[in-house]
Amino acid sequence: MVAAFVVFLLVLVGFIGYGWWDSQMGPPHSKALQVGDTSFNLDFFSRRTKGFLQDVGLANPGQQVDPNQLGTVVSVVAGILEQEVILRQRAPVDLEITATPEEVQSQIAGRLTVSPDDPVAFQAAYDADLKKRDLSDKEYRDMIEAEVLSTKVSDGFVRAAPEVADQVRIRQIQVGAKEDADKALERLNAGEDFAVVAKDMSSDTTTKDQGGEKGWVTLEQLDSSYAAKVFALDVGQRSEALEVQGGFLIVEVEEKQAGRSLDSDQRDAVGGRYFSLWLNEQRALLRTTNYVSFDADKLQWVVDHAI
Repeated sequence: MVAAFVVFLLVLVGFIGYGWWDSQMGPPHSKALQVGDTSFNLDFFSRRTKGFLQDVGLANPGQQVDPNQLGTVVSVVAGILEQEVILRQRAPVDLEITATPEEVQSQIAGRLTVSPDDPVAFQAAYDADLKKRDLSDKEYRDMIEAEVLSTKVSDGFVRAAPEVADQVRIRQIQVGAKEDADKALERLNAGEDFAVVAKDMSSDTTTKDQGGEKGWVTLEQLDSSYAAKVFALDVGQRSEALEVQGGFLIVEVEEKQAGRSLDSDQRDAVGGRYFSLWLNEQRALLRTTNYVSFDADKLQWVVDHAI
């Protein structure tokens, strides 16, 4: 009888222990993402993934989502959460930029297309969106605070962009495979007009119909992997096949000008580049670990609960 009682106690403790583990450490509560000292569990991660799918129109009734696409979605959501933490933690410290409660409230009203001065309409719309996204008030306001900070930081970097900068006017041919780049270079070296080859071979839809004409660009507007090589070219000189994300690029310099004025689009682009560089600097300080993308069970749990 003593032995039976001991076994009973062990089983009971086991059930209690399992219940505690499942409520505290089970799948919904296991770690999904770590950004510096901030961690997010699978439950929160799946709810934010569900909200993202709603925002991009992939969570409508009857909507079929490609399973392969969901892996990309999870990576995007992880990136969004990482950036939110960086903005909330680092913008006030590194840039002395903060978001007031009034600014957060105004941003929410704008998102919900209601007036912040109409408390009844605002609360009704806010409660509905909280329910739709399955977020707490704090979770929602943290998300919106990051939106406000993102806009303020981005605007600050645009204002910091120089009025003038050294620029080059270029045209380009973008292709997907090295053999296509070699073929394009072969045609150009044989004397074919750059515009003709660009219209015939380039995959860049924004420039191919203009004969590859890209226009005036600053160093910051070009990818850092090849920007210096382009600016080192003389007028009329052409690059070799430059490896870029998704393929290869051939660039020809048409003009160069030192201290050329930046237009508004260029200032936006340069400011965006500064913003990206700042985010990368902060990522080095707040190390991120994604526990979902490389764990099949966790990824499946998020997928099952986000759709």
